[in-house]
Order: sequence, then structure tokens, then C-alpha cells
Amino acid sequence: MAMELEEWEALVGRPEWRKFEQFLEDWRAQILERIADGEFQVADRAERDTLTTDAIVRCQAMRDLVELKFETIGEFYYKPEDSYEEESNDDDNS
Repeated sequence: MAMELEEWEALVGRPEWRKFEQFLEDWRAQILERIADGEFQVADRAERDTLTTDAIVRCQAMRDLVELKFETIGEFYYKPEDSYEEESNDDDNS
């Protein structure tokens, strides 16, 4: 079920969405501070790599959510045949 632009605008226009974005930004900053403080520097290299990779992936995911745009959602649901159907329907109306 694809989201419509009006639904997206209503969602991101809510104060709760701004609070959610702030939460994600704060959580991401906290993880980055933990990295800077050396919290993920453990003796075992494999464990360190796993911890660091996990922290980086979490930060990237949070950034992606904060920067999420309606176009990204539209592209996710877009099917090439949608464009063909629209063009075909336009031709029928001529």
C-alpha cells in the first residue's frame, strides 16, 4: 500500500514527527559520542569490528530516517508498468 503525498505531508507536519526526528538525531549523536569516547575499542578485533559496524549502521539508518523524503517512498513503490499504464490511459482519452 503506497503512501500518498497528502498523507506524507500530514504525517511530517505533526509535532510528534518533529519530536521523533529529534529523538533520532539525539540517539545518533549519543552513539557517535560513544564511538569518539573509544567505547567500542575492545581487544578482540572481530568483536571490535562487529561493534563498530553495528554502531555505524545504526547511525546511517537514523540519518536516513531523519532525511526521509516522500520521493524515496514513491520510488520504493514505483513499478515500471505504472508509467506505461498512465501513458496508455492518456492515449485512450485523446
